[in-house]
Amino acid sequence: MGPLVALGFIWANGATAAEPWTDADGVPPSERVPLGPVGLTLGAEFRAMAARIDELDLGETDLTAFRHRLRADAALDDGDRLRLVMSIDALDGVLWGATDQGSRHQLDAPRSGIGVLDVRHRGPGPRDDPRAYGLVLLPAPSATLRSAYGEAQLPFGRLRFGRQPAVEGTTLLGASGDGRQNRFGVDHGGDRVDRVELLVRPLAPRQAGSDPDDPGLSVVLAYDRLEAATRTAETRQRTVGVLRFHVARPIMEQVFDARATARANWGGGVRERTHELEGLVAIRLAELSVGFDGVFEEGLSDRSARSLAPLVGAEVARQRVRRWGSRTVLRWDTTRVTAYLEFDTASGDATPDPRSGETRFTFPRDASVGLLLFKQVLAYETARTAAAGAARLDAEGYPEDAAEAVATHGAFTGALALFPQLDIRPHRALLLRGGVLLAWAPEPLIDPVRSLDAASTGPVNPRGGPMGRYYGTELDARLRWSYRKRCLVELEGALLDPGSALADAEGSATNAGLVAMRTTVVF
Repeated sequence: MGPLVALGFIWANGATAAEPWTDADGVPPSERVPLGPVGLTLGAEFRAMAARIDELDLGETDLTAFRHRLRADAALDDGDRLRLVMSIDALDGVLWGATDQGSRHQLDAPRSGIGVLDVRHRGPGPRDDPRAYGLVLLPAPSATLRSAYGEAQLPFGRLRFGRQPAVEGTTLLGASGDGRQNRFGVDHGGDRVDRVELLVRPLAPRQAGSDPDDPGLSVVLAYDRLEAATRTAETRQRTVGVLRFHVARPIMEQVFDARATARANWGGGVRERTHELEGLVAIRLAELSVGFDGVFEEGLSDRSARSLAPLVGAEVARQRVRRWGSRTVLRWDTTRVTAYLEFDTASGDATPDPRSGETRFTFPRDASVGLLLFKQVLAYETARTAAAGAARLDAEGYPEDAAEAVATHGAFTGALALFPQLDIRPHRALLLRGGVLLAWAPEPLIDPVRSLDAASTGPVNPRGGPMGRYYGTELDARLRWSYRKRCLVELEGALLDPGSALADAEGSATNAGLVAMRTTVVF
């Protein structure tokens, strides 16, 4: 499997680590309530939101949706040695007025809910035509168990086992989905794994705590079992090793947090073995913060080749996996104003040839970039493309992996983005935020299944048009009002002027817009 090494620095505020690309919303944490020999910590969040999107498909589809989500968290402990943690999401993304039925879905819809929106064939075109697919109301489970794990403080460290966050916070290796940290938009539950994890603090006194955010050196070793990457795949496996060193100087407003991580992945019912390398650097000196997070993944996999090779009469062989992504942030924080500049990269893939390598990198879905282009427009277009491609592969008796991998689920992928932003806080309970997102494709955006079609006149993008490199320009705005610190009322808006990468067969793409309002109550 070969070792992976990652080195990172994360700036922190107080005892809790925080990346410079995330922002706390000011809601106080839940308090522990002593109950005799044990303690109980309860948390609850209810979110209701309404959204209007004009020209979701950059042509003629508009969407108005009212959704909500209830999250309940609980932790039971005996004071200093044992802890049990659970987290549940219910009615996640459920449309108001929908009824309980039960099924699956795959668009940038939530992972659970009753009556959620997804993409399915609606006609009148054939099933291999993305234009014949649209939004429909589908059933889904009414609740999902996000986390259920136990912890034991041992004489030499901490043992944690069960379903838990893949990472702490938000990085390019995953996002916890906790705490409403996104600068724009909302979380979708985060990345979870079934894991056995051992944390050791070799240089700490025996009476010191065993938490990765505590000052000092910590070492983590873990074994994961993950959900299948696609519908037809089996469970994947992963080993993880983390070395972290954290030093804080609160009086001088300086924090240093270094992390080295090793991850190796295999399984999933295919011939696949990959390794990931992350480098994360962030420095905070009083008002100034600088951060960089980069990931490189390499290995071998035949996941896409199993689908695409038969289409061109090639032998199914493992492709070389070589993809990368990064996030760079520079920010200046004062009491009333924050100036923020973000630059994101994710490698793309401009060739559908199954004999070439796999090079498209995708951010975690909750490491969001903007409000409309990636989270809505590309999510919808690639979901339609993936559904049509899967229908064609299924009709010919081939695995659907390559088609299903096209769907972005709202994540940032195959792009370069510059995203300057400005925050103004005229009152401690009021936040005004604006930003301009400019995005390009490092490699022209492509639909791999249709581009391999013998009848095709050449490679096409997910909308059926010629491949292009400029995604477009997006204007984002956010207003947040906090009432009694536990009630958040937010209004967001976005305008998108699409570029050549999103043109249809006629070379056109209509401007899109979004307006969303949500209210969140947290305890």
